[in-house]
Amino acid sequence: MFTNKELLRKHYQNIRANILSKQEKDFSIRDRFFDLSNRFGFDSFFVYVSMKNEVDTHLIIKQLLSTDKKVCIPHTKDGIMSVIVLDKMPKSFLTDKLGNLKGGENMSSANFACDCAVIPLLAFDDELFRIGYGGGYYDRFLKSFEGIKIGLAYDEQYCEFFDREAHDIKLDIIVTPTRLFGDGL
Repeated sequence: MFTNKELLRKHYQNIRANILSKQEKDFSIRDRFFDLSNRFGFDSFFVYVSMKNEVDTHLIIKQLLSTDKKVCIPHTKDGIMSVIVLDKMPKSFLTDKLGNLKGGENMSSANFACDCAVIPLLAFDDELFRIGYGGGYYDRFLKSFEGIKIGLAYDEQYCEFFDREAHDIKLDIIVTPTRLFGDGL
């Protein structure tokens, strides 16, 4: 039997796989993200490495590294997400099925003390909750995170309602090509 979230994951994976004008929307999201970053004065970032049809973070990572910002990326192993420091531009952005940067296992681990965490999602609602991929890695990881949690999404990923669970972590801001969702924005 499927849960509400399982059905929605499949539905929104299909929607995201068929986003029209994806590159233009990625540029718009990137621009909105950097406007926010400048407004808040972030200096350190935890950013997922995009794969498949997620909102592209490769350009965000490149721009952050080119401006000497601290950039960390996730590395998941044995069900636990940890943080690795990205000191320089990787040779490629190839990832494994968990979103780990190939070669990332050879990078140094870091304490998670970043101003901002950039989080992937499949769907989101008005209250800034997200549907992820179902592993719970980000929810467990962000449980103790004290910085600003930002989700990147396409407008088509908005979902009016979905079941929430006690462990779900609310984001602070969601950036789409046309809107910013968040309290006090």
